[in-house]
Amino acid sequence: ESPPGTTDGNNFLSDQTLANYSSIGTNSSPALQSGTGNKADITIKSKCSISSPAATCGYLAFTQDNTGAGLEGVLTGAPGALLSNYAKVTIDGLGTAAILQHGGNNSATLEVVDGHGDITQTGLDNKATLTLASATTGSIEQRGITHRVGMNVIGVGGGGATLTQIGSNLDAGTISVSTTGSVAVFTYGSSP
Repeated sequence: ESPPGTTDGNNFLSDQTLANYSSIGTNSSPALQSGTGNKADITIKSKCSISSPAATCGYLAFTQDNTGAGLEGVLTGAPGALLSNYAKVTIDGLGTAAILQHGGNNSATLEVVDGHGDITQTGLDNKATLTLASATTGSIEQRGITHRVGMNVIGVGGGGATLTQIGSNLDAGTISVSTTGSVAVFTYGSSP
């Protein structure tokens, strides 16, 4: 936890590329960074095979939350009131990642090779970038105001993605698709 007023948050680095079946967090109890100015850089490499149960593959459930006093400062226009949180995650192999960010001015970057990855953001002025490669699936869901997206989907054999934006001043950004799977984009609200 990085309490309100902190000028520099926590840095969490986890490189699991030499480990098999690594897991960080669970659906019911995700790893959590709360407060402002936090950074996470996580890499999980799974050696799972297609016949392996998903529960035994590499897994990440990760949440960043800066909805406390800092977010109130942004809403009232106080300059410098909210330091952003940043998460960069790479899932290599048949692993799964779920990134959840609450608050404002946050950024999430997720790259998935052969697995599944989801980014969910609520609040204002958040940015999500999702890159999917090979037979990979994933999604971005954003709810709130002034969100931006980048999406790159490259795959053969069942890969695909979904983008859902709900709110106002939404920007679907750049979406690049080269896949035999499906890509669906849903926007409910207004764009800039």
